[in-house]
Parts: sequence; C-alpha cells; structure tokens
Amino acid sequence: MTEQIAAGASRTLNRPYAFAMASVSALFLGLVGLLGQLATRELSVFPALFLRYLVSTLVVLIVLRGAAFQTLQKASRLDYLRVGSVLISQFCLFYYFAHGSLLIGMLLYNTGPLFSPLLARWLLGITFGLRTVTSILLGFAGVALVLNPFGERMNAIVLVALTSGFFNSCSQLAFHQMSRNEGGPLKSLFPFYVLLTVCSIAPLPFVSGQTILAFERLGQWEMVALIIGMGVCGVLTQFAKSLAYRNVRNPANLGPFLYLSLVVAAFFDWIFYGQAPTPETLLGGMLILASAVTILLGTPKRHAISHHPDS
Repeated sequence: MTEQIAAGASRTLNRPYAFAMASVSALFLGLVGLLGQLATRELSVFPALFLRYLVSTLVVLIVLRGAAFQTLQKASRLDYLRVGSVLISQFCLFYYFAHGSLLIGMLLYNTGPLFSPLLARWLLGITFGLRTVTSILLGFAGVALVLNPFGERMNAIVLVALTSGFFNSCSQLAFHQMSRNEGGPLKSLFPFYVLLTVCSIAPLPFVSGQTILAFERLGQWEMVALIIGMGVCGVLTQFAKSLAYRNVRNPANLGPFLYLSLVVAAFFDWIFYGQAPTPETLLGGMLILASAVTILLGTPKRHAISHHPDS
C-alpha cells in the first residue's frame, strides 16, 4: 500500500473540492438512510439490501455500458476487503433501522470517522496532527450531545449499530486507496456492486418467507420507486465520495464533512416522524460544524499536495 500512496502523491490535490464532494456525499447518504429505513421496515433487512445493491449495479451498468464488464477483470484484494466491510456495516445499520430511529442509526454509522485516523495510522502509516485530533474530538462531542437527548442506552442493538461505524471506517480506508489509483470514479463501482449483489443473495434462502413477501410487494409502484431511489442515491453518494477521496492524502480529514449526513437525518426525523431537534441536538450540530471548520482553516493555499500530517 506504500507504493499506492506514493503513486497518488504525485497528483495535484484540491482539498476544498474534496470537502465539497464529501458534503454532497453526506447529503445522499442521509437520503439512503431514510429510504433504507423505509425499505427495511417494509421488506425486511436481507431482501432490502439485495434489491438496493441490484439496482445500484444496474445504474452503474447503464452509465458505463460495455466498459462495465471490463472492470470485472481488475477486481483486487481491496475490492474484496471493501465489499466484506460494507456488507457487515450495512447489515448492522439496516438491522438497527428495523428497531431504532433514523437519526441514531445514522449517528452510530457515522462514528466511522472516529476510527479512521487510528486505522490509517496502523494500517497505512498515515500520521495525523493536532488539528485532526481537535476536529475529531469536536465531532465526537457533537455526536455525544446528539445521542444523549434520546436517552439511548448501550444495549445489544446499539452495539450492533456501533459496529456498523467501525466497519464503515474499514470500508472507507479501502475505498480511499482504490480511488487514488483508478482511472475514473465509476470504474471501481461496478465490480463493487456486482460483488455486493452476489454476496447479498446468500442469506435469502434462509429467510425465504420474508424474501417471497418482499418480491410480492414489488408489485406496488411505491415499493419500486423506493428501491430505485435507494439504489440511485447509493451510487451518487459513492461517486461523490470517490471524488473527495481522490483529492486528499489523509481520509480522516473528510470525517467532519461526512458528519453532515446527521444534519440531513435530523431534518428527515423532524419532517417525517415529527421528532424536532432539541437544544442539545442543535448544540451538538454546532460542534460537528466546528469540527469541519477546524479542518477548513488548515486548508493549504497552494494547490500541490503537502506532506504535512494534516494534508
């Protein structure tokens, strides 16, 4: 992986663009969370995941057309690492959606950036400086404030959702390394979604009753629109995130901007479930915003990549 980092280091990076794309990715991630919660409660966990990945595969296939199948020959160990991490992360997240609130589920899923600096240091040898540490601490404090007003307890279901955050971090580190070397942002998505679709078929025979019921419900246009929306938003969030990762050396620096999906989730909770943000939630959101500003203040004025730990 050291060679991969060195290869990416010769390119000109655009951190403000990366921050903007990470924010766009967070917006679509919030939409995936809302649609995913609805799909999980209507279709159950495993059928919802399978249909989501199948639609995403078809979307990328339509965009890439003939070039899509050529990417299958280039699948690497990073693809399998990423797919395994995503499968575990998404199963844990969707399982929580079936039992808990959208905001708390997205909150625990977004603890991934808290693990990223440590994993990047341990696995990739990427160091981080005081600014990154300060940003992460501010973001974590905001997360804690948002979580507490709902009286969430550390029960088994919450731990499952927290596990989704850890494996989210693992998948994003793999994604970061892949995005630095691929020819285009969409080229890694086709083998990624194909593998996810194939792997997500495996549990369906063990929940045959739920699977049959889910496919029967696809006769309703509302269910079809829900699944298509979830698949399309999933591709858009991955596409924007790939553009973001291609323009930063340290993936941990995007963490604060990915937290913006919590703002989107809080808004959806308010609009669709009548759960208005509390003062503590608003203060937590301000801390999360402050964590993003901390990183922004350190943006280099030069366009070439800097080898400072916080680059």
